[in-house]
Amino acid sequence: MATMVTVDGEFIDVVPSNGKFFEVEELQEMVGGDFQAIQISKNEYVLVNEEGLIEDLPINKPICHYISQNYKVRTFYVLGTGVIVNNKEFR
Repeated sequence: MATMVTVDGEFIDVVPSNGKFFEVEELQEMVGGDFQAIQISKNEYVLVNEEGLIEDLPINKPICHYISQNYKVRTFYVLGTGVIVNNKEFR
């Protein structure tokens, strides 16, 4: 199960439609376009819209705070909706 975090602070548990791993299209829909995967731990990534700056997406303060508090990351910025996903859930 992955967690989608909106800029409004909603933490929403999401599961792949096939029950095993997310298809690229599912992840793109969640972040609003093509995504970039940034490793935040040995087994976890945060997926973000790779054109967040170009599209002038707002800073997602809730996910930034969550990541800085729960992972060994000092400063971390996510623009728009982010998805925290286990490496076994996406290809």
